[in-house]
Amino acid sequence: MVLTLNKMGYEVEASHHEVAPGQHEIDLKNDDALASADKIVTFKQVVRKIAKNHGLHATFMPKPIYGIPGSGLHTNIYVYKEGKNIFYDKDDNLNLSKEAYSFIAGIMEHAKAICAITNPNVNSYKRLVSGYEAPMYISWSCKNRSPLIRVPSRLDKNARIELRSPDPSCNPYLALAVIIKAGLDGIKKD
Repeated sequence: MVLTLNKMGYEVEASHHEVAPGQHEIDLKNDDALASADKIVTFKQVVRKIAKNHGLHATFMPKPIYGIPGSGLHTNIYVYKEGKNIFYDKDDNLNLSKEAYSFIAGIMEHAKAICAITNPNVNSYKRLVSGYEAPMYISWSCKNRSPLIRVPSRLDKNARIELRSPDPSCNPYLALAVIIKAGLDGIKKD
């Protein structure tokens, strides 16, 4: 799958086996929102086709098996203005800018509404339960991997936030649009 994606011009930053049996993570290099949504849609088709070619079935169901971790579509968000990452501030203890904190606040304020788009079916909410590295509360953290928003601990000029609630059953075009809108609303209100 990774080799095929590479041949298609996708930059795969990482790939590894995840916690649940048969569960894998493939991380694509960041891009602008529209290109990222296009890549997610194509990615899912490529994965399904290659699995089928090998007599397997790839599912993007958020919680296909009870009792094991589900599948998320953790979304890393960077915001650039005139080629500069506006989330980065070298003088902050977490290296986050005022805009980054405001963006986080906007997502947290609109988190329940965002979930209507990023978690569109009943199975989506079976994933968001305790004990499976899935967010249950509207919170953020640098150290914990289970809050709604995770800020990677070693931030540099690539400062970003990771929204952990979206799942692969969502429409990536709508999901990215509402995430961006909510974050920008937080910046606007500040």
